[in-house]
Amino acid sequence: MFRGVVDTVTLLYGPVNDEGFTTLLKRSAPFATTLQVSESRWPTDRESFEAYWTGALDDVHMDDVTRAYLQGLASLDFLPAPLARLLGPSHRFLTVGFLPAPFARSSVWPGPRGISNALFESLLVRPWSTATYRR
Repeated sequence: MFRGVVDTVTLLYGPVNDEGFTTLLKRSAPFATTLQVSESRWPTDRESFEAYWTGALDDVHMDDVTRAYLQGLASLDFLPAPLARLLGPSHRFLTVGFLPAPFARSSVWPGPRGISNALFESLLVRPWSTATYRR
């Protein structure tokens, strides 16, 4: 989840500098510890987080059952059919757009994001990139 925070901030406002990264790490630590990550295991800087993240990615494997479950979740298949048909495509578009490329391409939705990625960025990223970031 922390990677998602960093990716979203980067996507909307530009790269996060080391000081900002460390601040995000510190502010995210209480949340991480509620998810059974002990304080001693929570990274304290960008380098240690990137080492942890890279190592953890090697352990991620997606089977067909999990992939189908996540695709259904992103498509809102759990809603009544009319709502799923109405809201599912936009929810799936946003979900896939925010996924890091390795997950979007190989784990959950195989194939390149191409046009969808360009559309996602034009609709969500460009408007935010000109907005003022307030802390």
